Amino acid sequence: MRNPCARTVAPENAYEVYASPDGKWIYYVLKKYKSETEEAKDRYARWHVLTVTPITSKDGERGDAYVTSIKDGMNHLIDNPLCSYLCVYQAEVKDLAEIGLGKYRCVPMETFDPKLTNYLRIQVPKKDVNKVNRILQEHELRIICTNANDFIDHCLTNVQVTEQGDT
Repeated sequence: MRNPCARTVAPENAYEVYASPDGKWIYYVLKKYKSETEEAKDRYARWHVLTVTPITSKDGERGDAYVTSIKDGMNHLIDNPLCSYLCVYQAEVKDLAEIGLGKYRCVPMETFDPKLTNYLRIQVPKKDVNKVNRILQEHELRIICTNANDFIDHCLTNVQVTEQGDT
């Protein structure tokens, strides 16, 4: 099986980001040496990571870490703190590619709730947020929320308001 995470990426494009329960240790997964299925069979599987801790500089340290030491501990998956997250209505992944935003990671919101068809959650490095906002507005794609912890609730509220407006 092909490994979609074999290429080394910048921290703002990390494949996954994990944090300790107190948020003081953050692991940006910049490269995975094996596919997920191969990783599951190898207790010594490793990732290339950027680790930011109270002991390192604010820029952190790069190096390899065992997958088990990151995933099996108390660490949990988090949104990338180097990015902003925009929830957009009336959009599909192919729409973003057509308007020049295809390089940004996005998740169809229906993966969180089936009522959220036509909603996307887009991960945007903070330096690109103004540009992405401008492009979305130019193409009349409505931003429902930005960096909201309760983004699903925001989008579900928008669904209710939109449905009420249609009746």
